[in-house]
Order: sequence, then C-alpha cells, then structure tokens
Amino acid sequence: MSTEILLIDSLLCFLFAFLNIISKRKRFALLPSTLFALSWGVSSLGCYLYTTSIFEDSISISLYYKNSTALTEIGYYQFYILLTIFIAFICARKKSGTYNVYRNDFTILSCEIGSTSSMLKYALYLYFIIGLIRLSIVLTAVGFNYSAMRDLHITSRSSFSSFDVQLIRVGSYLMQISVLYIGLAGMKSAIDGISIRRTLILLLLFCPFQMSFGGRLFVLSFFLPFLLSYYIVFAMNGMKYIHSSDKHKLRFIIFASVFLVIVLQILKQGEVISLDSLADFSTQIFYNSSSYIYMGEFWNYVPDNYDLQFGRNLITGTCPLISQMMNFWIDTHNSASVCIPSMIPGMYLDFGFWGSLPVYFIIFYNVEKIAINKISHITFNNMLIYLMLCIFCFNTAGSSLFDCLKSLFINMILIYIIKKSVKTRCP
Repeated sequence: MSTEILLIDSLLCFLFAFLNIISKRKRFALLPSTLFALSWGVSSLGCYLYTTSIFEDSISISLYYKNSTALTEIGYYQFYILLTIFIAFICARKKSGTYNVYRNDFTILSCEIGSTSSMLKYALYLYFIIGLIRLSIVLTAVGFNYSAMRDLHITSRSSFSSFDVQLIRVGSYLMQISVLYIGLAGMKSAIDGISIRRTLILLLLFCPFQMSFGGRLFVLSFFLPFLLSYYIVFAMNGMKYIHSSDKHKLRFIIFASVFLVIVLQILKQGEVISLDSLADFSTQIFYNSSSYIYMGEFWNYVPDNYDLQFGRNLITGTCPLISQMMNFWIDTHNSASVCIPSMIPGMYLDFGFWGSLPVYFIIFYNVEKIAINKISHITFNNMLIYLMLCIFCFNTAGSSLFDCLKSLFINMILIYIIKKSVKTRCP
C-alpha cells in the first residue's frame, strides 16, 4: 500500500479542471466544479509530495510520514468521493437549460456595484474596528509573536471570556459581509482597472480580525473573491483581452498572496524571515494540504465502531467525538489541532464510507446546476450568487461542509437583501 493513490486523485482533479477550461462551451471554463477540482488537485498533490522524498527538507514532512498508512486509506476514500462529485457535476450539465447570455450594460452594472458597495462598506469598517479590538487584546497577552498568538488561540479557545466570544461571533458575521464587499471591489476593478493602492487598503481593513487568531486564512478569504469576481466580470461581459497594466498588477497580486501564505507560516513556526526560511517554507504553496495531517490523525483516533451522526456535523457543526478528539490533541500538543480540516471527516462521521457518497452527489449536483442556471442569464444578482458558489466549492478542501454551507447560506440571505435594495437605486 502506498500514498500513490493521492497522486491519482490529484491527476483526476487536474484532468477534470483541464477539460473544463478547454471546453468548447466557454461557460464551463470557470464553473464551481473547476475551482473544486483545482483546489482538491493542489491539496492532494501537496500531500503526495510531502510523503515522498521530493520534499525531504520540508519543515512538515515528518507529520505526513507519521500517518502514511492512514493517508493511503483516506486517498482511496477520497477517490470515490471525487468520482461521485465529478459525475454529479457532469449530470448537472446534462440537465441544464439553454444558454441565453446577454451582456450587462456597463453603466447599469457600475451603478449596481457602486450602490451595493456604498451599503456594505460600513460593514467592512466595523469589521476592521472589531478586528483591531480583538488583535489588541491578543497582543496585550502575548506581544507581536505570531506563533504565540496561534498557540493562545488553540489552547484557550475553550475558555474564552463571554466578551471575547461575542466579539468573535459578531466578527464572523461581519467577515461574511466583508467578503462580499471584496468581491464587489474585484468587479469594479474589472471595469475601471486595478488600483494596487486601493487593494492594499482593503487588505489592511480586512486582515486584523483573522490575524488575531494567528492564522493565514485571511489571505485566501481576501484574494480569492477579489480575483474570482474580477474574472467573472471580465469573462461574462465578453472582454477578450486584459489591459496590459492590469496584467502586471494581477501577477503582482497573485505573487503577493503566495508570498504572504509562506511568510505567515514562517512566523507561525516562530522562525526568522530570511532567504533560507523562505526556501524551506516554499512548499507552503500547498496550503490546504495540512488538512491531510488533520485527517491522518483523525483516522487513527476514530474507533472501528462508532455511532453515525446522520447529518449532525453537516447541519449543526457539532459532534461529541470531534470535540473529544480536539481536546485530546490540545492536551497532547498534537500538531493536528492547528491544521485546517476539510469536508471529509465530518461527512465520514455523519454517514460513513458508502452512505456519504449519495449526500455528496446531491449537494454538488445542485451547486453546479444552480451555477449554470445563473450564468445562463447574467445579471448583477446572478453574478454574486455564482461567485459565492465558486467560493463554496473552492473552500471544501480547507473547511468542513458545515462551515462552507453556513457561509453560503449567510451570503445568499445578504444577496437577497441587496437585490431588493439595489432595484430602488439603479434603473
């Protein structure tokens, strides 16, 4: 038995994404399924490389070697999951309606973006203030030590004060609104051109809250909706070429996001930023691959016989076994406690190996079908929904399905409110 099954999983994902991108039906180039395949392809490839000699000098390699047997079992289970979901995506396309796209008038689109942005910008400012308050509390406790900030979050989150709990709850909801605002900024950039200065200001407003947890999630949470929404407006409005000045700025933004992911991991490990440490941690471009450390330890912890939760994780995000497992990891200083999860563990506990497959099919069939229907009739509202569905699929490699669905549900409610409000402001 070997972890080569993870390489097969990765190649399957990249093949599906490649066929999407070269499809004669251009609307299939960047569907939620494409983002899903790319996200899982990169994370699976990273995990495979970590368990081979290719990354033998990597900081994290021993954590993957430790669970190589469990990772092989996970790889086989993941293969069935991916195959089921890709079949669901294909079936959704067969059932989709006719393709009658019209181009949005830029004047109307700009009005809708501007009107919505003016409503949501105050949420971003409030999110920044909440973030500064919480960041100040953390810095007062441990100083500007990113590793200590992360340790504080992991070791004390079960005993947060009521004030901190409420602060985190409010900040979490404001984050969902702010992500939508960042998406609008990406749309505006596709029309008016990218401003590095404005993008940097938005990043500085966006990052304090999630930085207070000592994590790197804010990098993806910011840059993913910005870049996706830029592409959506660019592609769906029939623009054939990106302006040369925007090309350079897009390259810079992509490079900056990768650089930040690496630098923050160096800081999390308590290392000094240098050329050597940047080289050592360069494998952190496989950010979501840390979910396999979580899954490897999870596989070893879960008993052979356990009671299925039948949707408890999916609907409520709570499970006694996972809570018990996390407490054990924290007490034993297990590195898995600071690793991101994915959609797999919670669904496995809910429905088991075979029972989870039809649930995956139903969820992702409907996500793809809704996305195709939205881009078959492009409006500002439909573009927002389409963006959220793409983000949902991308995030499944790094978050539980409960967290992904919760974010999607909150944003759908927000989009509905926006739709009612913008109608009264734009012709």
